[in-house]
Amino acid sequence: MKKSMLAALIMMMLAVSCRHMNDGNISVSVTDSDDFYKVKADYDESRTSKLYRYIRKNLGSDGLFQSEDDHLDAVVQLDDHTRFYVKASPGKFLLKMDKDENSEASYDRIRKVGEGIKKVLAD
Repeated sequence: MKKSMLAALIMMMLAVSCRHMNDGNISVSVTDSDDFYKVKADYDESRTSKLYRYIRKNLGSDGLFQSEDDHLDAVVQLDDHTRFYVKASPGKFLLKMDKDENSEASYDRIRKVGEGIKKVLAD
């Protein structure tokens, strides 16, 4: 009984922490739990270069996304030691960061980028 109540509570917390935006051909979801931060986006491929430019500018990594045709499936570590997993291709984007592997400053930086992704894709 206690296990099922705990499982239900965890499911409710995850549902509350998951926000979802769906605008036509754009779907962006953000999950922010105790253990990880995740941004997942599905969008029209024509917005890919705009998204990739935004990410390069805000993460300060010229090595990411050299063209709008780039596909990436890798763990990325930035110069400030921010570490996250990213899987991206035109029209699809996933970023997942383990909070235990990163500082609070790194989390804040990635969270702001996640919020910006929603805005960039909605414009």
